Parts: sequence; structure tokens; C-alpha cells
Amino acid sequence: MPDEPRIGNIMLRYDARRGGVSDLETESDELMANEIIHRRAGRYITIEKRPLGEFLDDRFRIPDYQREYEWEEEQWDELWGELHQLMQVSLGARIPDIFFGSMFFSQRDGSEILEDREGEVYDVIDGQQRLTTISIVLKILSETLAEDLSQCSTPFIGKHSHHVGDINNYIFESSSSQSQASLILANSDDVFFEKLLKGEEEQLEYLLDQEAQYNHRIYGAIAIEDYLSALNISENRYFDRLLAQDDPPNLGKTRQKRIEGIDSISDLSDQLKSELLENKVTLDKTNERLLHAYDFFEERLSKFFNKFEEPEDRYRAAANLKEYILNDFLVGYFSVDDADPQLLMRIFEVLNDRGVELKKTDVIQTRIVTRLREDKENYDNYFDQWQGIRETFGKEHEATIDFLTTFFVVKTPSVTARGQISDRLLEAFSLSEGAQEGQLLDSRLLTVGEAQELINELDEYDDYYHSLRDPYSDPIEFPDQEAYGVASRCNQILLRLNAAGTRIWEPIVLAVYHDIRETDRYSPEQLLKLLKTIESLVIRFHVVNAINTKDRAYSNAVDAYHNNRSIDQVIESMLEPLWGEEALTGGELVDSLCRTEWSGNMAQQVLRMIDSPSIVETYGLNAALKWNRDDAIATADQILPTNPVQEGDYTLIEEFFRLREDDSTDPEFLTNTMESPMGEENLEQVLDVLRSLVDNKAVDDLEEISVQFSKLLGNYVPVSDRGELSTANGGLGAKLPVYADSTFFDNRPSGQVLRDKYLGLDEYKSVEKRYVLQSIKAELQEESWEDPKEALKSDIVESKQHTEEIRELLDDLLTDDWDSSIEAIEEELSKEEYIGAEQSLNEKWTYEVCAENTAVLLDILLDRLTFETHRPNEFTDVNVKQKVQSEINRKRGIIGFEYR
Repeated sequence: MPDEPRIGNIMLRYDARRGGVSDLETESDELMANEIIHRRAGRYITIEKRPLGEFLDDRFRIPDYQREYEWEEEQWDELWGELHQLMQVSLGARIPDIFFGSMFFSQRDGSEILEDREGEVYDVIDGQQRLTTISIVLKILSETLAEDLSQCSTPFIGKHSHHVGDINNYIFESSSSQSQASLILANSDDVFFEKLLKGEEEQLEYLLDQEAQYNHRIYGAIAIEDYLSALNISENRYFDRLLAQDDPPNLGKTRQKRIEGIDSISDLSDQLKSELLENKVTLDKTNERLLHAYDFFEERLSKFFNKFEEPEDRYRAAANLKEYILNDFLVGYFSVDDADPQLLMRIFEVLNDRGVELKKTDVIQTRIVTRLREDKENYDNYFDQWQGIRETFGKEHEATIDFLTTFFVVKTPSVTARGQISDRLLEAFSLSEGAQEGQLLDSRLLTVGEAQELINELDEYDDYYHSLRDPYSDPIEFPDQEAYGVASRCNQILLRLNAAGTRIWEPIVLAVYHDIRETDRYSPEQLLKLLKTIESLVIRFHVVNAINTKDRAYSNAVDAYHNNRSIDQVIESMLEPLWGEEALTGGELVDSLCRTEWSGNMAQQVLRMIDSPSIVETYGLNAALKWNRDDAIATADQILPTNPVQEGDYTLIEEFFRLREDDSTDPEFLTNTMESPMGEENLEQVLDVLRSLVDNKAVDDLEEISVQFSKLLGNYVPVSDRGELSTANGGLGAKLPVYADSTFFDNRPSGQVLRDKYLGLDEYKSVEKRYVLQSIKAELQEESWEDPKEALKSDIVESKQHTEEIRELLDDLLTDDWDSSIEAIEEELSKEEYIGAEQSLNEKWTYEVCAENTAVLLDILLDRLTFETHRPNEFTDVNVKQKVQSEINRKRGIIGFEYR
């Protein structure tokens, strides 16, 4: 191939001493390395420099005080760029060697620090990110070498086969890939890392041994299909192993039962395969980074090697890359005496690893380990306990820091908000006495006893905090089984609070929930009361920007908790700042609710809040939990899209604002005059402004106007599967059958206006038929059934408002032949009836109806926002319909003033 890189055509020669220059004569397909490598780092950096190959065949251990694997794409890209130099070098050109930073090691006796290994082991104080990544790269190169060698000529094999065993000596303790890895990662990360290096069989074994997790789990989980994809393992290979294993833990009991008695992949339905692959298993953040590192380099190296047609050329290229890494990646090598373990940890703490700064969790872990090591007898137990706390949050730094900060707010009487200590958290983990100026947290690590006590306390709180963060996969629970309904309602609120992206409420909720579980200070019903109050506050503060009031509200609540107040007093303290802010209460709050431009996510949480009680009453608590968590069941969709002008078509704008010449009468729901900065504006003048914008194709202005209406709460509808919508920017005619087909639609308050106004119309009957026909056609094209007539019994037909009529129509259209059935449906869909029905429904979604729906939803929302025992009559005298009318008129007045 004319564009094959140079390094696949020759074999680089190095002498026996790594990095040296050989005096031996080269053969025709060989080239001395110094002819293309310009050794600048080797000549001009004067610290003790060693090429990786000079020491990489030793054994290394990442000590327990070290950080986890932290490199991500930015660092991988930098290393890839250094490797890529050799990949693109041309004949006659030279590339520099690489100074790969400094590394610090401490020689240890393996028999003292490892259970099953003797001999020398080097603790890596600094350099683990690079060593770990290089080990992954060498593993990928070794697979290429082994695979291509078998396809090479006998003379070639005899001359160059040593590269396979050679590279394995740097990855494993011997030339066999079945021996133990030379690099031992810290803690539980070593198990996955070794499986990663050993190949597909071990990688699959690890996957099958992991515990199944909820598919909505936030921390420490990965979908099986993503795991397989990253390692380039075929799905069928996985299914083979899965079916050969009894009760694989990575499925969970429900899916284990579903594959009972299935011995062959051919007996797995496509739907079941999809579910099995979507299933999630345990994989913490560190191991996920290792997996993605493997995927990153494997993808790029494979793409590079595919440039070579001949296996011998690919082998040369891989061997040359291996030699380049081992000979021309130079490090500053430092050896540290292990006589003082605290010195080693101090060195680690002050060093940064190639641009990846130490995070707070890294520093905290180092200090915890330092203190715990003073009690060797109990060290392992307490260190494992600390690791368990980290693993609760998937070893994610931000989640761990959030937990620690929240914990110290709860446990420190002088602290009432996380913002007070967000930059002072390390004060609690100081190893030395002596208060600093302004110090807020007392150190909990001054003695080993204090450190152990802290670990015990953190272990007591971490699961409770995790339940607040991930209430779907790890819901809050109460010892009293009779309180199950209360727990479910608490979890529903927590799901919405988390989805809304709020965190300020966590300290007071953690404090109360902990005390319910560990003491008799509070009751489950009181936690539910607190959460209802908090959700009301979250929505109020969303529509009214009152940051200081919000901070005082939550700070007051924590302060009341620290002073052993009752839950009613805690809530009273929380609400006290509100009563001085009229914008947050009563009629002024309703004005803000009307005026707010709701984002899709916040509208989604409000609609879930509105609908949840009805779903609980009709379908049960579990259904309501799913409603509040699963976006596939409830995602807010805009009826009038944010961008209603598509490809020069202004129809949706004209229909929504009633711009037809024969439709200028004022809507029944609204008043005839409008407020505006100029006073009163005639409705016809406003319509003329909008018509003029349409005539002039002023798309930006029209979409700016539309946003003010499309983000009204009444323009949102929860939909079960937004992907089913005919078009994200279509009108009501295309969307209504999808809305009606959504989960719980028949009983949701959020769908009341749509049900009452549209589902009984003849136009709806037509668009529903079209929706079903389109769905059936798609399934026929996939040949989803044994026979086209089977479509009559499918879920697509069942439970529709006009099921019998649809079934009769399909019975006429479908035959025993796939193609003729599809053609019959296509011919039916081309009828004017369906196009006209969609157009007619589009015309019926106007800003009048949108305003009416907004008023209906806000009426329900105000009931949800009312505090149970504090000012229960807050909204009694508020006329919501009038408030919405006033806001719509205000918006129309602005149109007449700003855009004419």
C-alpha cells in the first residue's frame, strides 16, 4: 500500500544495552534506531535517567495511600501524540526521544506486604498513572504481536518471535500471560486490572462475577453492552459464556429466571438479548477509567495497524512501537528509603502526576492511611471500612466530597451550611494540632483513636446519604414495615429533587433521616412533612431569584436541628425568611409561576409532582416511583415546539396565534384589552404585527416570541417515549396519539385538557388510526411476527380508544404476504383523511388553549405548594385564571409594543 507508514517496512535495531547504539552490521530490512531517534532528553537532561525498559520488568505495587487511576482523554491524547511520532516518521527524518517525567519508588520486601508474593517489590510513590497506562498500551501491542506472528513466514518467525515473550515480561511476572501482572494496583482495583491485562476469557469472567445493579443506578455501574464494546468482545461470545453459567450474579434473580432452561443463543429473543445487554453491573469509577483507557488505545492502535496489508508489516510496526516505548521513553528515576513511611506519603501528597493535580479525596485518603497505620493490628479493618465508604459512591471524587461536607455540617454545631466549609474540609483531616486563623472544623485525625472513631461515624452515615442521592436503586427505608407508603412518598420527592439538580437541602434531610434510623428523635411521617416543605421551597426559589433568602432558610433549619428542636420548629425556622419576601408567597408567587419560562427538565419535575398522587391512587406506589424516575415513562414534551418555523413553513405559528384573516376574534378565555408599556393595544394590531413578521420571514423574532409561549407550563405534556413522536418540531396532530399512548395518560391531571378537548373528536380517530398503521408498517418491515396477520393481536392495536375500528381496518389491509401488506398500508396512509385530520388538530392548539391548560395545571400545583401547617390558606383568595389571563395579555401587549 502506498501510504503504509515507514515503521512497517523495516525493523529497528537496538544493542543489548537499552538505549545504546549497536556496532553490529544491519541487514537489508533493518535500520539503526539512532538514525531516526534524536536523543535530546537522553543528552541534555542530567538527572539520573533510565529508559522504561531498564526497570519495567521489575514488580511494582501501588500503595494504599495512593490515589486511584485518574488519567482521562486529555492525558491519553498526550501520550498518543508521543507514540504517534514514530507511527508517521518518514525515511530520512528523525524524531526525539521522550522525557516521560520523574518517578519515585521505594524498594520493599514482597513477603512483608503481599500475601502470595516473595522477592523485591517497588512501591510507586509517584508515577502510577504513567506506569498503569503504559502497561495497558503494552498489553494491546502484545495481542497484536501474538495474533500476527502466527500468520508470518517461518524464517520471519524464527528471527523475530522473541518480541512476544519479551513484551510479556514487562506486563507479567514471566513471559506467560497467565502469570500475575507485574503492576499491582491498590485495593480492589487490582482485581479488574489483572483481568484486563490477561485477555478476553478473564475479562468475561470478571463481568459474569459482578453483582447486577439497577439500570438507573447513579454511581459505580456500567451497562454490559458498554463493557463488551470497550473491550471489543462480541455479544455472542458473551451470551455463550452467560448461558453456560448457573445463576450468573451479573443478571439478578429476575433475569436469571428468564434464561432458565435456555442453552442456545438461537433461543434468545431479540428483546431478551437487548434487555440482557442493557443490564448494569458493578464497576466503580476507577475501573471505568481503566476500561476506557484500554478502549481509547485499542481503537487507535487497531486503526493504525489496519494500514498494513501484510501480517509481517503489522508485526514490525508493533514490535517497533514496543521497542520505542522501552528504549526511548526516559524517566527521572528516584529511589526513596522506606525507613519512614510518613515521608513516603508526604512525598506523594506534594507531587503532582503529569498535570493531574491531587484531589481532596487523594489528600484525605493519604492522611487517613497515615494515622490508621499507627495501629497495625486493626489497620486492615479500618482501611477496608474507609474503602467501603468510597465505594458507596463509586469512588467518584465529587460525590465523596459532597458526602463528607454534608456529614460535617450535620455533626458540627457551629456550621449550618456546606458553603461555610467547602474550602475548609481538609481542616477536619489535619494530622497536627494548632488551630489556623478562621478554622471552623476540628481535626478528627489527631490520634489513631480519633481516626477510627471518625471512620465508624462516616460508615454510619454514608448509606443514608447515598439513599438521598440515589433513591431509586437504594431507596430510603424505615424499620416499621407499616411506614412503607410513607417511605415510597419520600422517595418520590427525593427523585424529583435530585432530577431538579438541587443539593442545598441535603444536610437537614440527612440529619433527620439518620436520626429516624438510629434514634427515636423523629418519625417517618415527619421526614415526609419536611420533604414536602422542601419541594415547595425548591419550586418557589426556582421561579423567584432570592438567593440570600434561600440560604437563610436552609441554614435556619440546620441551626434548629443543632438546637434539638422538633420537626415543626425546624420547618418553622426554615420558612421564617419567606414571610418577609412577598415575591415568594401568595399572589406575587403565582405571578412568577405564570411568567416563568419553564425549562424542559423543571417542567418535567413539576408535572411529575402534579400527577403523582393520582398515579399512587390509581396504579399504586411502585408505579409512582417509576413515574418519578424513569424518563422513558415521563419526559416533558412541548406541544408548540421551541423552533416552530421549519424550512420556511410558518403554519404552526399562524395556527397557534390565530393569524388567519377570518380568525381575529378574541379568544373566549382571554380579555379583549392588553397591558403593555404603551397602555391598551387592540388585539387586531397585535395580530397585524405577527402577520407582518410572518410576511417578512422574520424567523428570529418569531421564535423569540414563540419561546415566551412554548415555555408556559401549559405547553408541556409528559410523554412516555419521546422517540415515538413523528417529529420533535411537529404539531398537535402528529403528537396527540403518542401522548394518549403514554403511560397513565387516562388518569393523569396533566392530560385533563387534552383528554376533554380532543380525544372525542373525529379528527383524533383518524390520527390515532394513522399512528397505529405507521407503527404496524414499521414492524412489518422488520418482519417482527411469524405472519403479517399476527399484527392484529399486537400491543400496538390493543388499548387504543378506537381499537375495534382499527382492528377491522387492519383485517382488510393485511394478507399472508409481507410486501402486499405493507403496500396496502402505504396506500391507506396516503388518503387525504389522515392529512386533513392532522392539520385540523394542529389548528386547535392555540395560545388560548395553552393558557387555559396553564391555569388548570397551576391550580393543582398551588395545592401541592401549600404548607401543611403553616399558612394553609396562602392561595385561597388567588384567582389563578385571572392571573394567567393577565400574563397572556401582558405578553401580547409586549408583542404589539416591541415588534411592530
